[in-house]
Amino acid sequence: MALVMLLATLIALFSTTQVSKSMGVILDKRLPTMMQTLRVAKAVDALAATGVSIASVRTEDDRQVASQRFDNAVVELEQSLSGLDRIPKEMDDVRRLAAELTENLLRLSNMAEQRVDMVRERQFGHERLSANLQTFKQHLTYRIRIIEGDNDVIGRLLSRPSPPIDQIIEMARRSAHWAPVQRFYTEVESITGRGLAAIQDPTLTALAISRQILKTALIEAGITFKNLPSEINSDLGRSFTELQKIILAETGLLSFRRRELMLGIKSQNLISENHRITRLVDEATSGLVRRELSVMSNAGQSADEIRQRYTLILLIVTGLGLLAIASLMYFHVMRHVILRLSWLSEAMQFIAAGKLDAPLPPAGNDELGRLGFAVHQFRRTAIEADRREADLRLSNQKVEKICVELEQKAQELAIVNNKLAELSVTDFLTGLANRRHFDEVLGTEWARAVRTFQPLTLIMIDVDHFKKFNDSYGHQAGDECLKKVASALVTNLCRAGDFVARYGGEEFSIISAGTDLAGARELAEKLRRAVQAMALMNEDSLFGIITISIGIGVCIPDRKQSASDLVCIADKALYEAKTRGRNRIEDFGEPQKKGSDQTQ
Repeated sequence: MALVMLLATLIALFSTTQVSKSMGVILDKRLPTMMQTLRVAKAVDALAATGVSIASVRTEDDRQVASQRFDNAVVELEQSLSGLDRIPKEMDDVRRLAAELTENLLRLSNMAEQRVDMVRERQFGHERLSANLQTFKQHLTYRIRIIEGDNDVIGRLLSRPSPPIDQIIEMARRSAHWAPVQRFYTEVESITGRGLAAIQDPTLTALAISRQILKTALIEAGITFKNLPSEINSDLGRSFTELQKIILAETGLLSFRRRELMLGIKSQNLISENHRITRLVDEATSGLVRRELSVMSNAGQSADEIRQRYTLILLIVTGLGLLAIASLMYFHVMRHVILRLSWLSEAMQFIAAGKLDAPLPPAGNDELGRLGFAVHQFRRTAIEADRREADLRLSNQKVEKICVELEQKAQELAIVNNKLAELSVTDFLTGLANRRHFDEVLGTEWARAVRTFQPLTLIMIDVDHFKKFNDSYGHQAGDECLKKVASALVTNLCRAGDFVARYGGEEFSIISAGTDLAGARELAEKLRRAVQAMALMNEDSLFGIITISIGIGVCIPDRKQSASDLVCIADKALYEAKTRGRNRIEDFGEPQKKGSDQTQ
């Protein structure tokens, strides 16, 4: 009996030793390996998530917040990597990828600092550009007004029966001397506006186009600048040079915008690279976790096989022993060891199969209790792995949403730029095209008429006694009057291709390509009658209502003439209409009967 008891005890001890050895491999090596791997993967995900906030930095405060988050994530990653000494060599790739991710984020941080500096420098350049435009305005505005005043005086002198020819020639010579001033100021305004719009260009292609346009405009402005009077040339030489530097220099607005766009592209590339790194880390850690799960599952199966084999041996030995030995073996081995091992084995197999809600054996202070505690810990780790995978999917969805929002912002910025471009060529009061747009369209139509040898008509319109109307009825009523006159002109245009603009003050202009003098007279009379039919009260007018005077200029352009010649013809005709009593039409153009009395 003693021999049977000793043999049974030895078999039981050997069986327990083998099972404990298998479970010890799980407790001491496999489970810590898997837990540390999951911790590293979580730290890598947290570090990669800081890249999005770093890439969106625009201010110093944002940069400091993003930098703090990055530093915290780096500390967490270093702490998790410090426990990798017990991890097998398969984690070398994870270490390398983590170092590469940290390096990418450091580069993103450097780009964030550069972006903050560029935003500050771009604001400073914007202020310099505005100050530069103000300098040109201070030096040129009053000279432009002098030119306009001289032109008005010349017109009045010419209307005299015996005009002073010498005085007129002298004033015309002086006006010609100062004529490039107005054109130069218009070019400077256009360059400034285009420069401010260019620093909002959303792509490098759009910025390159804007740079070429501005470069061409500066060359043309430089040619005009050389033709300015010497006193203006000397006063504004430094300001014009500074304008060129602000726009096109290496430290200019366009260069800052280009570097800012390049930083954005590099940041997006680094973020994409970080996503690739996190995917590789997830694949590496997931593979290691699956391997460890497989090893633990095999260990459980091995323990189960040991249990079955030695159970058979114990049954044979027990059959040869006494009932007491059998009872002792039953109560001690089967109930306290084998059943608990079976429960642990089945629990581990359930968890390895993904059934995390399976019942688990209780934990305790003995080896099997420690193994039970390890199984509980393993299930919590598996649950945490599932949660982390769900968080990763949510993070990827957020990144995709941010990308969509960035595309929407770029589209909104393009819409705003289009609206700004439209406002730059529109008169805010009447909604018609403004003087600058008029000059552009006139130049285009003139060039087309030169190519096609077709007549080009310019109609100049002036609201009669408008200054007196403003003084009597107030500026608000004057604004309403101009709006109604503008509406009447647009409504009564004969063709969709006719172009109407507010020329300045109470003057309007209409460009009609391919229209001869007879067609121009017919259109002018239709417009004059339309305004008169509105019957807007004006007690200062001889007619008691608002009327208009119209001057028509018609010619077939050639390369010896310019668009300004047509403007002079129409302006002279308008002056003739006002001189002969207003509310009438006068024309200069094809050799037909000059003028037509339309007074009602």
